[in-house]
Amino acid sequence: MSYRSTIIIPNTCQPNFMHAALHGLVENSFYRHRIIVMWSEPGEGVETATDFEIVAGERKKTFGSLRAFFDHHQGWLERNGVEVMNVTARAAAFRARFERGEIYKDRPYEGGSAVAWMNNLALSLVKTEWAIPNWDADFYPGRHWDRSIFDYASSLSKTAKQYLIPMHVQPAAMSLREAEAWDAWRDSGRISLHRMAIPTTRVVDGFAYVTDEEFAKFQQAWARPGETIREPCGRRERLHWVPWILRTDDFNRVGGFSYQGSGYDLDFDNRMGDAGFTKVGLCDSFIVHKGYVLPSCHVGAGGS
Repeated sequence: MSYRSTIIIPNTCQPNFMHAALHGLVENSFYRHRIIVMWSEPGEGVETATDFEIVAGERKKTFGSLRAFFDHHQGWLERNGVEVMNVTARAAAFRARFERGEIYKDRPYEGGSAVAWMNNLALSLVKTEWAIPNWDADFYPGRHWDRSIFDYASSLSKTAKQYLIPMHVQPAAMSLREAEAWDAWRDSGRISLHRMAIPTTRVVDGFAYVTDEEFAKFQQAWARPGETIREPCGRRERLHWVPWILRTDDFNRVGGFSYQGSGYDLDFDNRMGDAGFTKVGLCDSFIVHKGYVLPSCHVGAGGS
């Protein structure tokens, strides 16, 4: 089977976000991608979930652990070719080495160290030309998020020092009157330099969220086909820095992810800048980031 890329989702404690993330990748991708979920958790049957989902307007922790999530969705995952790798034992061995000072002499172990390690482990399994590591569980892709990205990628030379990225969108609570006057390209900078804002009146316990249908309308209204935003890697003034859509050879050339913990992603973006790479954001490709998207149907609905 031919894949356009390999998408890597490292996860230690967010089974509920993956409801939307995996649904979006399977249903909304234009091209076919290999999807690898790397996961680890402290122990079997342990309540480890730190996240939740919003269902029918209510905040709900549907799954208390990653194991519970994967057990429930085993059939759906197999039917859709999602590869799930439990690396709990290997992650524990990595942490033990870290805490013995075998990786860094004077740096404490953090959760981000495990995520970076899972990214690197999965990258060693990638056979496709393009890889997308660090697809966070709280990324929900819009319809055909990947079409313009990989059409653009096909025009690049093998030596082009570019990595590609969709536009990040985050729900922002507003009154209906404010929302009607909102210009997403012009006004989003008031909230974030590297994320667009999608207005919403939907809020649960202080968390703004949107439905799948509202996100689709946002894309239709604000997509700019053929337009790009560019900035040097490491700058982070107009574009986010994850997920990286980069040639697998370039990941290996730059050296993969450090295990420093918090900020390992920023460190990689900075090293990409040092190596002369440019970020290219496609203005008709969108993902929701930290948006608690309520898809029209959840993964697992109807017994799947």
